[in-house]
Amino acid sequence: MKTETWVRLAAIGICTAFAAAAVYVVIRSFLGILLPFALAALVASLLRPAASFLHRRFRLPEKIGGTVLILGAVTVLSWGIVALGRWLYESARELIAALPAMLNDADNPLRRFTDLIEKIGGTKENAGDLEALYGMLSGMVEEAISAASAALTSGATAVIMRLPHVILSVVVGVIALFYLFFDRSAIRRQLRFFLSEQTLAKLGGFFSRMRAAIGGYARAYLVLLFLTYAELLAGFLLLDVDRPAVIAAIVAVVDFLPVFGVGTVLLPWSIFAFLGGDMFRGVGLLILFGVMYIVRQFVEPRLLGSTIGIHPLFTLFAFFAGLSLFGVWGLIIAPILLYGAKAVFAGLTEARPE
Repeated sequence: MKTETWVRLAAIGICTAFAAAAVYVVIRSFLGILLPFALAALVASLLRPAASFLHRRFRLPEKIGGTVLILGAVTVLSWGIVALGRWLYESARELIAALPAMLNDADNPLRRFTDLIEKIGGTKENAGDLEALYGMLSGMVEEAISAASAALTSGATAVIMRLPHVILSVVVGVIALFYLFFDRSAIRRQLRFFLSEQTLAKLGGFFSRMRAAIGGYARAYLVLLFLTYAELLAGFLLLDVDRPAVIAAIVAVVDFLPVFGVGTVLLPWSIFAFLGGDMFRGVGLLILFGVMYIVRQFVEPRLLGSTIGIHPLFTLFAFFAGLSLFGVWGLIIAPILLYGAKAVFAGLTEARPE
């Protein structure tokens, strides 16, 4: 390989490392500050075509139509987020409260599991060992229940403590939304004072490609998320699973995460059902997994197309890096940034003269 090629690769690697470090610093330090404005810009870009349609179709002035759309969008989003958070909290609390009673049931899954081991190779001599195994497993489950309950309580407390800041962020975001929707030209003229037209054009192209990549990714995976949830809910209702809506939501979120899938939950659950003697549920979970796998093979390529085209190894790396740097949020943010970066570099490559 020529020396110039090595120098170019090294320069690209150094620039990528510095860019990743800069993104990390910005997100870590300024995410809370930038988030209301970023969301306001996204909502404004989504509502602007609708306001133009209302103006053309019904001759409704854009300021009136825009105001109605903004207030409607803020109301729907606020109500939806509050309702979803309340439903998730109540469902999680009911599930955690019901787990101890399930554990104390004489015919609970842990007892069936130890009974099966006893049938396979149990003797009077190792009966005490089986009881010790059951006690150990029960203790682990009880500790997990206690940890989940404590995490739920601390999470709710943290949300309540941050409520004033959340309300302030919402108010700031709504005000920014009005400015970005109605004063776009004035904001652009103000930016020209600081940046040249050429820089603004490059930034516009950059954000357009990023928005297209992230928007396509988000739309595709939201459709997959709702489709997965509907399939899981229907399957759990047929299998008479307790709290099917909550369990389906949890499994759908696990499937939404990169690298993971419904098989991460359904396959071990099916094996555990077989070991516990519940053949109907074990077979049903396997059938549900097979149906979902086949549907995904047909639906996912048509939703995602060939625009993403990223090897699973790099998706795995983005997933692990996002989790390590940003915690749970990194599971969602990192793959989106990866797909957006690919689209941006693809655009730069196409724009580069031969």
